[in-house]
Parts: sequence; C-alpha cells; structure tokens
Amino acid sequence: MTKRKINKKFFRLVCIIFAWVVLIDICLVTYHFFFKEKFKTFYIELVGAPEMTIGYGDTYSDPGFVAYDAKDGDLTANVVTDGSVDTLKLGQYTLVYKVTNSRNKEDSVSRVVNVVDNKIPEMTLNGEEKIFIFNGKKYEDEGCIALDNYDGDLSGSIVVNNDIDYEKAGIYTIKYEVKDSSGNESSIERKIYIDTMDDSSVDNYVISLEKYIKAKNYKVSLGYYNIENEYTYKYKNETVYYGASLIKTLDALYIYENNMITNTTRNWVKDAISVSSNSAHANLIKTIGFQNLKKYGNNLGTKYTLIGGDNYGNTTVDDQLVVFKKLYSFLESSEYGDELKGYFINDYSNYLIYEGLPKVAHKYGWFDVYYHNVGIVYDEHPYIIVVLSNGNYSSKPEIFRDLSKKIYELHKLMHY
Repeated sequence: MTKRKINKKFFRLVCIIFAWVVLIDICLVTYHFFFKEKFKTFYIELVGAPEMTIGYGDTYSDPGFVAYDAKDGDLTANVVTDGSVDTLKLGQYTLVYKVTNSRNKEDSVSRVVNVVDNKIPEMTLNGEEKIFIFNGKKYEDEGCIALDNYDGDLSGSIVVNNDIDYEKAGIYTIKYEVKDSSGNESSIERKIYIDTMDDSSVDNYVISLEKYIKAKNYKVSLGYYNIENEYTYKYKNETVYYGASLIKTLDALYIYENNMITNTTRNWVKDAISVSSNSAHANLIKTIGFQNLKKYGNNLGTKYTLIGGDNYGNTTVDDQLVVFKKLYSFLESSEYGDELKGYFINDYSNYLIYEGLPKVAHKYGWFDVYYHNVGIVYDEHPYIIVVLSNGNYSSKPEIFRDLSKKIYELHKLMHY
C-alpha cells in the first residue's frame, strides 16, 4: 500500500512539473511572436519588400528603411548601406542596411535585388506589312530587324516561317520569330495576298481609268478598298478637300461607340446621317465636344479631322477610308450595327447608286464647289468607295454614278 501511494504522489508531481514547463514554453513563444517585436526598443526595418526584381537598364529606386531607438529616437538618417545595384549588369545584388545606437549596439537588415532582362526584342518589318501579288509570281522577302535592349541587334537570329503556295490564291502569313539570351520571345507577321487575277489586266484597267478621268476633266479623287482581301486603289488620295457633311459619320460613330445613346442623341444621329441635318450635327458636336471629336478622328488615324476653322473641317481619300473602315467594323460587330446601318442605307443624295448595284451605306457632303460621296457597297465581296470632288458636281449625279460604275468594274476583276 505504501509503495502505491508513493507512485501516485510521484506521478502527480511529474504531471505538475510538465504542465508548468508547457505553460512557460507557451508564454515564451507568445512573448517572442506577439510582444517582443512590438516592444523592441532598438530596431531597423525595411520599407517595401525584402526581395525585388528590376528590369535591365531601368533605374533602381530604393524603397528605403526605418531605424529607431527608444533612447536616441529616429536613427533613419544614421543608417549605412553596404552594397549597390548595377542595372546594366544582370544578376542578384544584396544590400545590407546597418545602424548603431549610442550604446554601440548594432542592428541590420538586408534586401535582395534581382536585375533581369524581362523585355522582349523589338521587331520592325522591312517593307510593307501587306503584300499583294498575283498567282505564279513570288515575293522576295525583305525580312525584318530585331533589336534587343540587352543583346542588341538580333536580326541574324530571326527564324522565318511561311507556307506560301504561290500557285494558289489565298491569304498567307510570313511569321518572323526571335528569342533573346534571357528567353524573351518576340514575333511579327507579314500578310501575303495572292490573287488569281491577271495583273496586266488590272494595271491596264487602272491606267485606262485614270486616262478616262483626265479625258472627262473630272476634278476628283478616288478611293477603293476591298474589305475581303484589303486590296486598295487610290487616285489623288492626298488632295485635301473641304469635308462638309462627311464629318457626320464621325458624329454617329462617336455617339454609338461611346454608349452615349439616348432617345435624343439617337434622333440627332438619324437626322444627321439619313437627311444630313446640320442642326442635328450642331447638337451632336456640342454634346460630344469639338476637341473630343477631333481627338477621336485622330486616334482612328485621320490627319484632317476638324481642321479648317469650323465644325466640318477638311478631309482626304485616306481619311475617309480610315473612317469607313471603322464604320464597317462597327456595323458588323456592334449590337447597334443594324440600327446604325439603317440610317446610312438611304437614297438621300446618294449618287453612288445605279441600276444593278447592291445596296450602299453612304454619306455625302456638299458645300459650294465641293461635293463628295463615300459608301460601303454590300456586294458579295463588300467594298468601300470614296469619291471626292471640287468641281461643283452636286447638280451632276451622272458623274458620280459613272465613277461608281468604273470602280465596280475594277472590283469585278477580283476573283476570290
């Protein structure tokens, strides 16, 4: 019996000692993680992350640090930094920040900065991005240039991929690819359009068309853009004209693309496009803002939007091709496309229409001797036509129908 009692007492004592040890450990851990750091009297701490990554050649700006001592106060100005970062040399750099208080006690922290090459090589095509040729002929590849921020000229390392069948019509891609020494990859493409038409017939037609225009003494500029294969023909495309009501196409695009559609603005757009109302245009440009509309046109790629001293401005064939390419894209992709297209498809001063021609979404402009017609012809293979003039042709619609027929004949030479 005595022996059993001694064992029980001993066991109880062991349990008590174990419980105290566990409690002390818990207190020490709690102090270390929750109180010690909070009540440190002397310390230095990083501002920002302890490890950073910066691009090759970029400027390194250290986020900094904070140093404090309960007796000395703010010691941030006393911090000494060991190490530096050379952003023109790839690698890993360690910066050590040290501070000493008045009692000669030292504390330190460190930051790792990785300098890496994380920029892809810049590639630029030699020659045009889009090449139009005829079947049986070959394109002599002009190549491209690749420049890297770290490796320099990588043009000699470019890999060229293409699967062009010069005997078969179609749209082909030449893809140029390059990789720098850090593994950053870049690529650029060139489109090759191979057509089944005979180039001599097209060349001869274009020559004859321009002779025809001169013989007729038409004071015009022409533009043709085949939406399906992107073939483009332009005649006096850089001649600047007073744009008149052609600006109203941009009114409509801005309102619809920027979701400014209300019952009021919808009616203004309808009137500005379908019957070319000047008062509707005045209301729209006031709602949009002159500078906003000008910036919108410039961002699309036009050069003369609202240049000319009034709310109508100047234009060229190039500018109108830009605007109507955007219009076609919007009409095809937007939920409001059919609604807006309905405003453009009308007969009001539409001199592009002639018997047998498919429906045309158009806009005309007229002031004094300037008369213009621009449209999207919804043929089986749709195209854009631009006719700008300064010959007082508003009273002679047959001239525009004549030129519209001529452009359609050019269009029919395309066999895709």
